[in-house]
Amino acid sequence: MTFSEKIGYNVGSAVAKFKHWQVAPWIKITVAIGILALFAGLVYVSYMLAQFIAFVVILALVISSKNLKNIPLSNDDDHEKYDFDYSLSEGYRNGHSGDGYYDSNDIKLHD
Repeated sequence: MTFSEKIGYNVGSAVAKFKHWQVAPWIKITVAIGILALFAGLVYVSYMLAQFIAFVVILALVISSKNLKNIPLSNDDDHEKYDFDYSLSEGYRNGHSGDGYYDSNDIKLHD
């Protein structure tokens, strides 16, 4: 007998015993409602557990992505480090020595 056949046999046996159970009908109804409530509770708890696990996984991914922003993923990200303003206009700008005032010859005057 396979596993599914054993389950089917046991369920069929339980249903047959339940049908021939010599008790008041209201007790049978109460027991049936209780069994259905247990199954519904099991489904609800498993659903809530799945939602909780999904929430924790998403939260962990969000937190880890904030921590991973400073890690370069490829060499293409290095261009941001060397993104200088090479214009020769005077004034306050970002140059080869950082932010500050530069003259037209690209010499930093002061911060």
